[in-house]
Amino acid sequence: MKPYSKFQMGWIMVIVFIPAFILIYFSFLHQWGNNPISHGGFISLEILMICCVLLFYGMMVRVYETHIRIIYGIGIIAIKIRLDQIKSVEVVRNPWYYGLGIRIIPSGMLYNIHGFSALELTFHDSNRIVRIGSSDCIALREEIMNRINK
Repeated sequence: MKPYSKFQMGWIMVIVFIPAFILIYFSFLHQWGNNPISHGGFISLEILMICCVLLFYGMMVRVYETHIRIIYGIGIIAIKIRLDQIKSVEVVRNPWYYGLGIRIIPSGMLYNIHGFSALELTFHDSNRIVRIGSSDCIALREEIMNRINK
């Protein structure tokens, strides 16, 4: 069976960090303010912002025969969830205050890049939950259920 794969772009990350990157560049170039940014500070901030964008510009969810893999950005941050541990899969809606990114939520973790729709996974061996944000929760749920019920 072919692995299910869904990429979601983190537009909020791009929309926020690109203008901030440009603003920092121009503030360094023109030495704006009473205490302008130093050369070392400029380089540090720009490297930090580039790293943040590379790590969180998008999220890929892949469902394989034995596990689910959630990959952020260029792949340094990756989460693996074994399918044989999953007890139930349910489509849920996240409250706005759960936010985006990798978050600790009541009873578990949230992996989300944008939007409020998510899949909630419960497990046989614990009371923890994992929520995976997705723009196509129904198809993702079907893929997981098909592989669990094999």
